[in-house]
Amino acid sequence: MKKVDLVITFAICLILLGCVGCIAKMPKANAETGTEVTDATTTEKVRSTHPKAMIIVAVDREADIVTLSTCSGLLYEFYGVQDYEEGDIVALIMDDNGTEDVRDDIILAHQYCGWPEKFDEVYAEYTEKKGE
Repeated sequence: MKKVDLVITFAICLILLGCVGCIAKMPKANAETGTEVTDATTTEKVRSTHPKAMIIVAVDREADIVTLSTCSGLLYEFYGVQDYEEGDIVALIMDDNGTEDVRDDIILAHQYCGWPEKFDEVYAEYTEKKGE
């Protein structure tokens, strides 16, 4: 076996072992209840992330804070006003902070998604075309 082949084989093995290690650390869900399984060695819940969509309810340009609301009225904030406006819809990646309580979830990432009126326009155009 050539040295190059040996090095390539070794690199592939390292990559695969790294992937297996990452997969082993991923939270597992209980198929019956849809809830996450806790780590067998501790009583703490395994942290996980989840997507969330919210609407911006306040923009404080002086403090550089954006305040968002869920449909149930929970409020979250993040720094970085950029060009956000009240009424904008934002997609978020949230960290559950290892708890069942959503009030302590942490915003990991946010992305502008549009505004409600634009969704209404797109839907109206779609239903109009569908009716033709």
